[in-house]
Amino acid sequence: MAALISVVIPIYNQEKYIGDCLDALLPMCTDEVEVVLVNDGSTDRSESICRETMRRYPANVRLITQQNSGALKSRMKGIEDASGEYILFVDSDDLLLEGALETLLQTLHEKRVDMVLFNATCDIATRKPNFDIPLRHGQELAGEDKYEVYRLLCSSDVLNNLWTKCIRKDLFRYAALPESGQRLTNGEDLYQILALADHAESFVYLDRVLYFYRVMENGISRVYNKYYFESEKVVCAKRLEYAKKWSRKDELTAGVRVQTYKIMREVARKLLISGKPWKETMEEMRKFRNDVFFKQYYLQAHDAPDRRDLILKGPYPLMWAFKRYYDFKTAAKHK
Repeated sequence: MAALISVVIPIYNQEKYIGDCLDALLPMCTDEVEVVLVNDGSTDRSESICRETMRRYPANVRLITQQNSGALKSRMKGIEDASGEYILFVDSDDLLLEGALETLLQTLHEKRVDMVLFNATCDIATRKPNFDIPLRHGQELAGEDKYEVYRLLCSSDVLNNLWTKCIRKDLFRYAALPESGQRLTNGEDLYQILALADHAESFVYLDRVLYFYRVMENGISRVYNKYYFESEKVVCAKRLEYAKKWSRKDELTAGVRVQTYKIMREVARKLLISGKPWKETMEEMRKFRNDVFFKQYYLQAHDAPDRRDLILKGPYPLMWAFKRYYDFKTAAKHK
């Protein structure tokens, strides 16, 4: 029987977690599920763990090995080699929860929609949902009702992740890829989801927690890196582009402006607490403040400013005081 779902797992140096990820996933697999592992040039024991898993589950697992190319290209390579009608992504340090595949297979047999949406948790003990998604369990969205999906993509972050979706493989021919020279270290999921949602004809929402997302304190999306600002600018601009395409009057573009404001604020905050020396921090902050995009969507925006904004928008002495205080608190915490 041909696979209905291909589970694609990009892997880079995850020897600590990949075994747990596969041990949770593979006992749930049926002949309608295949697992495509993409080893993205790992230098630890990740590949050997994958090969051992293949020996135990030869009917369900395939391994692709490539030179290090990043998560986005690893996912695209996995999709290219997948034989399933639908694609489900799992990060190699996360877990698909018990019963998840059964739930998705049953849903797809009943409703051959283009995209199944579901929830995730960061607390495996309580399974408290990460996202407050204002949709009904089993709600189908097609035609004019798709606007609700567009609204959530533009005005919130509850649908931003690829790993809370099971997506018809054919849609990925429309997936957006960064232009030459662009490197996305943040927001790459949303960058692709916007194009996929634009071409999807139908969605169904399952009010179920099917995925465990492991919060990594030093994960690339949680700390400042040299590509962070430019990555977020590219993704925010892409979201604004789709909001204008989907918008009824100015509702969606207004939502995007608020989300962009919050993201630019977070970029500035992460820079201040990044641990960089004061001189480097201020050089980077000056680049922000002279950037047309940052000025328009953050410095000159007036959407719900708060105490944090007084620091991030304020004079450099105020930023210096904040950074000194944060550095002091961080040092004391790690003594």
